[in-house]
Amino acid sequence: MNRHSTAAMNAHQRLEAATNLAGLSPISDDIIVACLRERFMTDHVYTNIGSSGVVALNPHKYVASNSDSMLHKYAAEYRDSSEHKEKLPPHVFQIANNAYYHMRRTTQDQCILFRCVVASTPQPRLMLIHPSTAVKLGAESRRTDASLSSPCWSSA
Repeated sequence: MNRHSTAAMNAHQRLEAATNLAGLSPISDDIIVACLRERFMTDHVYTNIGSSGVVALNPHKYVASNSDSMLHKYAAEYRDSSEHKEKLPPHVFQIANNAYYHMRRTTQDQCILFRCVVASTPQPRLMLIHPSTAVKLGAESRRTDASLSSPCWSSA
């Protein structure tokens, strides 16, 4: 392997390992797209944007990170207060757990705003979800995706 291909491979690995777009340097549209592409190609479909945002790319297939066991790992991660806990990769489960447990701990209302952009429609779709509603719907159906398909408010 020559030096140029090794440098290119290291750049690919660096972009794939970047779990937070805010930490990329230098930052540009091309770097962001390259990072999301590298992560997508290895089934890492969730990438943080700072501390409270997540980019999710639809892989159009089953991804192991969306399993029920992973959902339980994210709930356990939130409850684990040890200094040496394993940091899990970015995920929508993380956002939902943080909002839900913060609501339970502080009794302050929380909401999650989803902005979905679909290539076939020019207008983004917004969904506002309250964690208490999602938990209630999820308990009735035993499926987490059922709670996400029932927004409290949406705009087409």
